[in-house]
Amino acid sequence: MQPSMQIVEMAKNLKILFEMNARSGDTVLVLSDSAQDADVWMAVATAGRFHGCEITVALMADPRESHLVPPPRAIQAAMKEADLTVCATSKEFHTGGHFRYATDAGHKFLIMEGVTSEILMGPAVKADYHLMNEVGPRLKEIMDRGGRWHILSETGTDFYCEVEARTGKFMAGKADAANNPRHVPWASFPDGEFGASPVRGTGNGIVVWDTSVHYPPGLLREPIALTIRQGKVTKIEGGSEAQQLIEYIEEHSVGKNDEFDIELSIGFNPKCPLTGVLRTDKKHYGKIHTAIGDFRKGQLHIDGVTRKPTIEIGNELFMEKGVIKVPPLDGWV
Repeated sequence: MQPSMQIVEMAKNLKILFEMNARSGDTVLVLSDSAQDADVWMAVATAGRFHGCEITVALMADPRESHLVPPPRAIQAAMKEADLTVCATSKEFHTGGHFRYATDAGHKFLIMEGVTSEILMGPAVKADYHLMNEVGPRLKEIMDRGGRWHILSETGTDFYCEVEARTGKFMAGKADAANNPRHVPWASFPDGEFGASPVRGTGNGIVVWDTSVHYPPGLLREPIALTIRQGKVTKIEGGSEAQQLIEYIEEHSVGKNDEFDIELSIGFNPKCPLTGVLRTDKKHYGKIHTAIGDFRKGQLHIDGVTRKPTIEIGNELFMEKGVIKVPPLDGWV
């Protein structure tokens, strides 16, 4: 079957992904499901073929209910063998820890869960990934210092926590184990984020998700406010979307899903628009995303995005209303 012109165009936009992560002759597993746009996995497969890779597509007819649910055993086995797994599924697999079937075997894993055709035709995939990988180590160095973070936003965020030293990370499309403290060879596409890990039990205050969350989908009509005490979410408030989030967590979580000191990740892709699709909203320059739920404890992991935060690290202003005060990133707005 000949790919359509749109699929070929998307494949061209994916060229940089394979240039950074695969060599001609590598075995590549493209993982998808029946709830995902078929043009996405076909574009990934086409880009891999253009690059000279041996492509296998695994399509799950039964999409997972949530990202806690592991893939079928046949796919687990295939992930252990492929040089590169590209996860273009409708649900997230990496937040359930299922990337490890690939990475524990010494192979690369690329996160493309929730990616749409519109994203692959849009500006987020056309960012300068080589430049982001050049500045990434500098951002990781700053994140590695740790210290006390104070996060504010115009929508009501006022949150403090301690950040663990030497937990800095950055992701810019290249699956390099040196870019994160877990030493996991993974990345996303589209990509562009950096951050560090909070010290468990130190988070206190209010965090307002004002852009998008894992559930419900789409741009938020009303902000969702989280009250955090000693690293635990004690209250979720807002309108109907906040109630939908509460019900989703209750339905899909295992035990008490209240861990908050999980992640602090800042977007630095200047080409990413805010669309209500979390896959790209998390990479948007000048936002921060935080999360409820530790998948290592079997909890449901839910990300939420706050735009244009002000962040102080120690006594220094690191970010002001969404502008990262680090050259050259302070000019990327």
